[in-house]
Amino acid sequence: MRQIVTEMLNDSDNTTAELLTKELGFRSGGVGSTAAGVAVLRATARTLAPGVFGDFVLSDGSGLDRSDRATCRALTALLDATGEREALVASLPVAGRSGTLAGRFAGTPAAGRLAAKTGSLEGVVALSGYATDARHDPIAFTILVNDPRDIVARLLVDRVGVVLVGYPQGPGPEELGPRQP
Repeated sequence: MRQIVTEMLNDSDNTTAELLTKELGFRSGGVGSTAAGVAVLRATARTLAPGVFGDFVLSDGSGLDRSDRATCRALTALLDATGEREALVASLPVAGRSGTLAGRFAGTPAAGRLAAKTGSLEGVVALSGYATDARHDPIAFTILVNDPRDIVARLLVDRVGVVLVGYPQGPGPEELGPRQP
């Protein structure tokens, strides 16, 4: 299972995410459907992050349904709540090295120090995972940007990722925003 989840996260494989959601439903209640699996995901999220459960709207297992919603606070609370942090970090793509982050952050201080799941839909860019800061402390983080200009949003997300690994040192907010050529 660890290998399947690692490949799913590294390749951002939405089909596998949906199939695993259906498997959760089957193993929990004998019904291998998206609805049954989402019910298990909701119950798990409620247990792991009770204070932020209201910040989730789950409709499918992949996050591709436009009605899916989550706040940065809720996703980061789940990252903080996991009892298997090392296993999760090991399964995520690594900046500048593997999976969907292999070509991102190369040549930056974030390369090798940020492990995260990417996400994108038209007008939405996301990055959620863990960074190792300048003091070698882990930071759980989530960045969600709603912007119809996906390329601008992705550049902003990548800048924030680089800032995270430099924490507590870093640029001011005015230096992170989009720049005009």
